[in-house]
Amino acid sequence: MKSTQFGIRLILLTVLLFGLSRFAGAACSKTILVAYDDWIPYTYTQTDGTVVGLDAEIIAEMMKRAGCDYQFRQVSSKRAFIELKNGAVDMLRGASVTEERKLLGWFTEAYRQEEIRLMIRKGEAQEYPLDRLKSIIGTDILISAGQGWYGPEYAELVKDERFQQQLLITHSNVQRVKMLERRRIHMMLGDPISMIHSARSCCKISRFAIHPLSLYSGEVHFLLGFESLQPSDKAAIDSALKSMKQDGSLRAIIDRYSLN
Repeated sequence: MKSTQFGIRLILLTVLLFGLSRFAGAACSKTILVAYDDWIPYTYTQTDGTVVGLDAEIIAEMMKRAGCDYQFRQVSSKRAFIELKNGAVDMLRGASVTEERKLLGWFTEAYRQEEIRLMIRKGEAQEYPLDRLKSIIGTDILISAGQGWYGPEYAELVKDERFQQQLLITHSNVQRVKMLERRRIHMMLGDPISMIHSARSCCKISRFAIHPLSLYSGEVHFLLGFESLQPSDKAAIDSALKSMKQDGSLRAIIDRYSLN
């Protein structure tokens, strides 16, 4: 009789502990499908299928603290907002706030800055005391950029024939870094995290620095879809982000991808 009672108690305890463990790992209303595209070094797929990168690391720690299960789903950046609206994915990363996007979901707290800066050779910042990009016009400074958006000032300058004469368009960050290292250009334009990653992949990172001039800076957020998530999901994720900011873990992840 005693052995039977002991067995029943053991079963009940096992069920209880299993239930508690499931509850502890299920703070969100569902397994969250995170849309991503290959954008090195923020999110990209390794040969074994693992999604890695700066944002991937932030998401992993954030979801762990929130007690939420998640999966990555590869979706093009253009398609991602449509999928969020339809509920096919639940969360977008790297989203800036617009009125149109506010109709699709909740923005979490900001988790990092999106910037456009200039990379130069280390020790040469004093040679280029720029307070705006326009200051290079009429000098011997050569600059390189890709076919992208580099802030409002650049968007206007690129129409100026004088600026065009000092601008070299290339399609590879690594190519631009090598040109900078070999002194074929004086500076390159881009997202500092991406430029630093490219410099580390091909050259000695100690040879480069980020110029103090900022051409654009804005906060980015995670965007959680109205169609498939609940307000409680946003609360859990925001709470996780706050704790990461407070204990410095968010800053530590970002710093691993920076020159700090």
